[in-house]
Amino acid sequence: MRRRLAAAAVAVAVGLTAGGCGGDSSAIEIVRASSAKTVGAESAKVSIALDSVVEGEPVKFKADGAFDFGGRKGVLTLDLGSLLAGTTLETRLLGDTAYVSTPAALTGVLGGKKFLKLDIKALAAQNKQFGSLSGGTDPTSGVEALRGAKDVTEVGKEDVRGESTTHYRGTIDLDMAKSEVEGDAAEAVDELKTLLQSEEIPYDVWIDDDGRVRRTKFVVEAAPSAKTNNKAVSTAMTIELFDFGTNVDVVEPPAAEVADGNGLLAGVGGG
Repeated sequence: MRRRLAAAAVAVAVGLTAGGCGGDSSAIEIVRASSAKTVGAESAKVSIALDSVVEGEPVKFKADGAFDFGGRKGVLTLDLGSLLAGTTLETRLLGDTAYVSTPAALTGVLGGKKFLKLDIKALAAQNKQFGSLSGGTDPTSGVEALRGAKDVTEVGKEDVRGESTTHYRGTIDLDMAKSEVEGDAAEAVDELKTLLQSEEIPYDVWIDDDGRVRRTKFVVEAAPSAKTNNKAVSTAMTIELFDFGTNVDVVEPPAAEVADGNGLLAGVGGG
């Protein structure tokens, strides 16, 4: 049981626009434009908090680190919270590959290997249970989704980590957002839709005076359905970006220290 929980924790670790729109049109354009302006900053430090209820069980974790938007690389330290109390994991992200430090419960099983290597796309293809992992590896997925803002209300001025921002609230059409981008950005939006189990999601966003996103928050509640394996699902995800332009240095672990994570998670997931 502990081994299965540890493997599930690894999965979570690599786990997170036109016409017919209501609201203030100028505010809509500000929110949509914030996506490109944020990604244009090239990199940032990031803090992610996920609070979910899956099959009646609470799942919480936090992640802090830095991410290079264009290079699609980053380093995150994850506090697994309710998944494995007192456990933190280092995750090194290099495109569609994630290296996750090995949980203590798996160290012996893996012969002392320090990292699990995950080919995220291959893992999603071999087991749909892990189809949302890519959305969790790219902290900008929530930023790209803002291109699909379809209604916006300005809430007011608020500080985020000491920076002045304007708080907006509305609804995002993820299919609309995906149509506005291509390549990796389109995949990130699609995977966010899989993660949140919805085509339209309510959102809050805090945008600074330079038009960059400082915080996004999505809260989605899904009734039992075939999409959710007939279980009610509730997910709240908050992402904060700060220290734009920070240096992001990601080192691939030595091959001798790496074990195959895809095989491990495929076995746990049931194929």
